[in-house]
Amino acid sequence: MLKPGLAVVAIVFAVLAAGCGSSSDSGGEATAAGTITKAEYIKKANAICLKAREEIVNPAVSRLEKVAAEQPDKLPQEELKMVRFLIIPKVEEEVAQLRALGFPKGDKPTLEKFLKLTEDVVTEAEEEPETFVNGPKYKEGFAHYGKAYHLAVDYGMSECPQR
Repeated sequence: MLKPGLAVVAIVFAVLAAGCGSSSDSGGEATAAGTITKAEYIKKANAICLKAREEIVNPAVSRLEKVAAEQPDKLPQEELKMVRFLIIPKVEEEVAQLRALGFPKGDKPTLEKFLKLTEDVVTEAEEEPETFVNGPKYKEGFAHYGKAYHLAVDYGMSECPQR
C-alpha cells in the first residue's frame, strides 16, 4: 500500500498519462479530419500535457502535503475530493480539448480509441473513486490507464504518458 496521500498523486499522474492536460492551443475549435498533421497533433497534445502538470499536479501535491502535515486524519476524504472535484472534471475537459484538435488523416480510429479509453478511466473514477485512493480497494494507476498509456506512447505522445 502506498504512503497516505501518494495514491492520489500517483493517480493524478496516471490520469494525465491517459488523458493529458488542458491548453488553449486548440482555440476550442475542431479542425476537419485530416487537416492537422500527425506532427502538429503530437506537438499540441504534448503541450496540453505539459500545461496539465502545472495546473493539476503541482496544486494537488501541495494540497495533499498540507493536509497530510496539518490534518492527517482528513487525508482520505481529501484524496476522494481530489478525484471527484479536480481530476474527473479536468480530464473530461482535456478529452474535449484533445478531440477539438481534430485528427490527422488516417489516425482518427487510433486517437478515438485513445480518447475512449481515457473516458473509461473517468467513468471508473466516477463509479469507483475509492479504487483511485489509498486504501483496501486501491488499484495501481496502470490498472486504470494501461491501454490508453500504450496507445499514447505508440502514437508518439512523449509528454502525455508520464508514469
